[in-house]
Amino acid sequence: MSELRRKIDDFLLVGRVALDNAQQSPEIAEAVARYGYDKARLEAGERLLAQAKQLLARQQSKYSDQYQATEALHQAFAAADKVYTAHRALARLAIKRMPQKDEALALNERKKTSLSGWLGQATVFYDNAPNDPELVAALARFNLTPEKLYEGQRLVQQVADLHSAQARGKYEAQQATADRNAVLDELDEWLAEFRTVAKLALADRPQQLEALGFRAVA
Repeated sequence: MSELRRKIDDFLLVGRVALDNAQQSPEIAEAVARYGYDKARLEAGERLLAQAKQLLARQQSKYSDQYQATEALHQAFAAADKVYTAHRALARLAIKRMPQKDEALALNERKKTSLSGWLGQATVFYDNAPNDPELVAALARFNLTPEKLYEGQRLVQQVADLHSAQARGKYEAQQATADRNAVLDELDEWLAEFRTVAKLALADRPQQLEALGFRAVA
């Protein structure tokens, strides 16, 4: 568990203890009610606490989804690149005497290392290779059939789809984090105000104040 997660869990536990004991102890409830923290206001704190827990769980789920999408992308890319690399090598041999076809297969440049660049090159290669009769005939010399090219194209499209899913997952995880943090900030403000009120309301009852998880005013 990360240090941040431990801090959040500890913070939520503080809120849980304070709200539980404030509502379950008639004496504490009566004391804080004199300062405006009646049943409705304590229930508002409960809703904030419940929302914070819900958004924490959602944020964790979204990051888990993102990690899984990233792993799936890495695996799909490794499989597709292995096929694409072999097909590029065979295509270079096949069109050795057809330099005019280099550009059509994106062989007039080094294979890109960035994923976006790789996708662009591989897409051009597989869009053109099986649809040009001259290329099909040349590639047939090395048993690189249209069926094999279409399978390579399918693998590349899978990488493109997973890349989109990863990007979407990253955005959703970041948004879930922002939503979680906003509610945690709101709950923190609520608890800080309640802590101050409780210290005033229970100034002469330190044991009840400690039951809320708060220390007496120094």
